[in-house]
Amino acid sequence: MSVNFEKDKRILHAFIKYASEIEKMSAECIPLLVNAPHSKSAESYVRLWTEISERIG
Repeated sequence: MSVNFEKDKRILHAFIKYASEIEKMSAECIPLLVNAPHSKSAESYVRLWTEISERIG
């Protein structure tokens, strides 16, 4: 079975890349959006949440 990842609505397109600021989030117990709100990682989490929230309504 072939899957078209661009058109398959079951697959999210947003993703989170590895970054040290994400590792710091758990070590410092501070949410990324508080600790580094303008970072690329924070923007990635916002894109992911936006995609999820649009799907769940």
